[in-house]
Amino acid sequence: MVREALKCRLLEAMTLKETARLSEAVNRFRSLKNDPNVASEPAMHGVILAHLAELLSSNAEHLEATSIYKEALSLQHDDRQPIAVAHLKVAMGEGLREQGRIDEAVESYRSAISDYAGLGMQTLAAYLRVVTSEMLIALSRYREAEWELLAALPTIEEQKMVPEGFAAVTLLKESVRRRKTDSNALRELREHLQASK
Repeated sequence: MVREALKCRLLEAMTLKETARLSEAVNRFRSLKNDPNVASEPAMHGVILAHLAELLSSNAEHLEATSIYKEALSLQHDDRQPIAVAHLKVAMGEGLREQGRIDEAVESYRSAISDYAGLGMQTLAAYLRVVTSEMLIALSRYREAEWELLAALPTIEEQKMVPEGFAAVTLLKESVRRRKTDSNALRELREHLQASK
């Protein structure tokens, strides 16, 4: 019955999060995180930590969120949940980016890209390559941004991910060919991809 009680408490916390009762949700997730019974449920523990970290990050409590993301990653690795690990790396990258730790965010995204590609989830990998490229341009690492785009464009075209974003794809191809990536076309493509996810 302990496991079922934990599941009910987790469902309650998730419901509070989804209904925008965020401070209550944080309190429920913290309570679950500190419950000694959760340690024997690594998959559930990882989910609890991921939700708590996401809430803390959205509340600009980035340092604690990053620490909790790392703890969740460790649990998910140990529990062999590769999709959950990839998703956590993306969430951690977003938190790092919000903190202005762009270099670290790029590495987190690249690790997630590798995971998604290894799982055959090419569309998610392509989307993250576009996001990563945008961050690399912000860091004035233009050549690396071009490599990310060149790796993403075949999947974007093959999967017809953005038929309405065809103009953005064309502009990007041309700008990559000229070795001068157009940040506006890149932003437009990312927005189209995000809307179609």
